[in-house]
Amino acid sequence: MKKIIVSFIVVTLMAIGTALAAEPSMEMNRIGVIDINTVMMQSPLGRECQRQLKEKGKELGDQLEADKANLSKDEYQKKHDEAYGTFLKLKRDLEEQLEVKVKEAMFKVTREKNLIIILYKGSVAFGGIDVTQDVINSME
Repeated sequence: MKKIIVSFIVVTLMAIGTALAAEPSMEMNRIGVIDINTVMMQSPLGRECQRQLKEKGKELGDQLEADKANLSKDEYQKKHDEAYGTFLKLKRDLEEQLEVKVKEAMFKVTREKNLIIILYKGSVAFGGIDVTQDVINSME
């Protein structure tokens, strides 16, 4: 008797699962997904941040290379560490600015498309509406 009840429950759960998989709920149409790497690489603000970082990295590297001949090994290491700290601070500041703008754009897209949530695309195995381009457009 116990086996029959367990078998019945398993079959029932399988049937429910199959029915749900065959006809996705409307809620699934209210879940957005975003490829954050694409946003970082293709949005105007993301490209500007990359340009600034590249420019600052080159500037610091060139200055360090120019000073290298006149510095002792310890002085060079100290200058290198300072330059690296300066670069990291700029990177952190730009990332914070970009994060604020991306979140603002995500909230805007969430409202416009009547989504209940936006998830990062890498965390979603299946489903959801890709709103990456919508977020990029909202940032412009």
